[in-house]
Amino acid sequence: MEETTIEIEVLIEFKEYLRCNYLMVRKKCLRTFLLLGIIFLSCVFIAFLKFGLTFYAVKIIFISLLSISSFLILSLISLYLVVKKTFNSSAIFKQNFSYKLSENEIATSGDSFNTKCAWDIIIKAEETVNYFLLYSSTASAFILPLRCFTDESQITEFRELVRRKLGDKAKLKG
Repeated sequence: MEETTIEIEVLIEFKEYLRCNYLMVRKKCLRTFLLLGIIFLSCVFIAFLKFGLTFYAVKIIFISLLSISSFLILSLISLYLVVKKTFNSSAIFKQNFSYKLSENEIATSGDSFNTKCAWDIIIKAEETVNYFLLYSSTASAFILPLRCFTDESQITEFRELVRRKLGDKAKLKG
């Protein structure tokens, strides 16, 4: 059997880096958002039990909703600012990444780095509308934009390689 090797060139744009960070955070924060929703509903329930439908109960509900909304908005703004600072201050994002993915390893290189890793460090793979994400931890992933693949046949070949190497850990389309 001929060894499959896929080579792609990637220059990550800020909006791609931001979207991928939001994807990773969204999944992790789902429990937090659920908990905040439960807290809000508890406040509404307690306010109605204690005060009925009075101005005071409506005021408690409004303050609770405003507090939770403010927390969520500030969290998103904070994430945006951290991601922007990280992206702008890191020289690694200003260079092209060359990926060479084979049956044996994932080789990544750029102007200032050259690294290889075995497939067994990848804990999962995910395909979104615009990207392939190869996670080396729950907080870190190789970002491979679909726009960087030469054509649909290279994308199909990549999916097949990832499925062979990761099995059930690969959540891919197509």
